[in-house]
Amino acid sequence: MYEAYDKLKRVVFEAEDPDFQRRELNNKLQNTLEEKEKSINMFLNETAKLKLQLEEAKINNERINLKLKSYYSSSFVLDYVIPK
Repeated sequence: MYEAYDKLKRVVFEAEDPDFQRRELNNKLQNTLEEKEKSINMFLNETAKLKLQLEEAKINNERINLKLKSYYSSSFVLDYVIPK
């Protein structure tokens, strides 16, 4: 009985207290903000990873191109030195 009275008293107090409603709304908004910040951070991290992969691919591509140029130059020199 006493527990039910305390619960009823708390519910009535919460309903009549505008500060409680404001705090409750503030907590909900804060939680929503935190969720959105986490989502944005997740997307930013994913974007950073993809940019890093792109840069690594560009570096690898440049390395391969330099090797191809080196092979072509070597081939040209060999053709010049040792004619077919």
